[in-house]
Amino acid sequence: MVGGRGGGPEYTLGQTVQWLGWLARSLSDRDESMFLVETLAPGWLPYMAQRICVRLALPTIAAIASAVVTYAVIKSATGSVYLRLPIFMALLLLLSTAVVEPPLIVRAKFSFAMQTFGTFALVTGVIIIVALGALFALTGIVPISPFLIVSFVAFGIAAGVAAGPLAVAESVDISYPNQGVVMSLRSILVTTIWVLPVTIVVSALTQASLLSTVFSLSDASFWVIGGHLATGIPAVLWLAATHGLALAAINAHLFGAASSVRHYLVRFFLWRDGLAPCDYVRFLEFAKDRVLLHRVGGAYVFVHQLLQDHFGKLSVPAHRP
Repeated sequence: MVGGRGGGPEYTLGQTVQWLGWLARSLSDRDESMFLVETLAPGWLPYMAQRICVRLALPTIAAIASAVVTYAVIKSATGSVYLRLPIFMALLLLLSTAVVEPPLIVRAKFSFAMQTFGTFALVTGVIIIVALGALFALTGIVPISPFLIVSFVAFGIAAGVAAGPLAVAESVDISYPNQGVVMSLRSILVTTIWVLPVTIVVSALTQASLLSTVFSLSDASFWVIGGHLATGIPAVLWLAATHGLALAAINAHLFGAASSVRHYLVRFFLWRDGLAPCDYVRFLEFAKDRVLLHRVGGAYVFVHQLLQDHFGKLSVPAHRP
C-alpha cells in the first residue's frame, strides 16, 4: 500500500504502476509528454468497439430525446398520434450531432458585431431552409404546404438570430486540472439559456407575420398543425417550441455536450478496464506528491522522460483489437 500524506488517498503499488504505465504508454504512442485530463477522448480507448460506442452515444441519445419531445408536443397540441415529424426531427438531430465534431475543450463567447451576425444569420437560415425543404420534398415525410414552408423559413431565421452571436473561443487557458470539462459544462448552460427562448420567440413571430401577410391565411390557419386542429394554443407556438428545443440540442452538442459526454464515457471505460482510477485528478495529485509527476497549470508531466519510458515498458499496449 502506497499511503497518502496527511490522511490522503491510498493506492496499492500495483494500481500505481498499472495506471501510470498505461498513461505513459498512451502518451508515448501520441509522441506527447504532457497530459490534460480534459483531452481524454475516444481515441484513448483500447478497443475499437468502445470507441464506436462513445462516438455514437450522444447522437443516439439526442435523436431519441428529440423524437420523444416532438411527439409529446404534437400529441399535446392536436390530441392525435403523428409520427412523421418526430421521426424527421430524430434524423435531423442524429445527422447534425454525428457529422459535426466539436473541439475537446469548449468556451462559448458572444460576438454581436452586426456584420458577422447578419451574415451568419442569413447563411444559416438559407442552409436550413434549403436542406429541410429538399429533405421533405424528396422523402415526402410531410406534404408540402404554405404552413410548412413558413415553418422552414421561421426555423432558418430563428437559427440565424439565435446562433449568430455564438462562437467558440480560439484559445483556452487551463490553469487547474479538469478546468476544461467545467468550462464546457458552463458553455452548455449559457448557450441553452440564450438559444432556447430566442429561437422560440423569433420563430413564433416569424411564422405569425408570414402567415398573416405573405400568405394572407386566416386566423384559423394559426391553429392547424399536421392537418389536425390544435387545442388551446396557436400552432405557431407549438412549432416554435419544437424549433427551440431542436436548436438548443444542436447548440448544446456544439458547445460542450459532445465533449463532456464523451469525456466521461471514456473515463468510465478506462476505469472499468482497470486502466485508470475513477477519480483521476486525485490519483494524479497523489503521483505528484510522490514526485512521479509534475503539474504545470492544469497538465501533468512525468518528472523525466526516462521515467515515462520506464513506466511505458511495464504497460500493455494502449490499443488492442
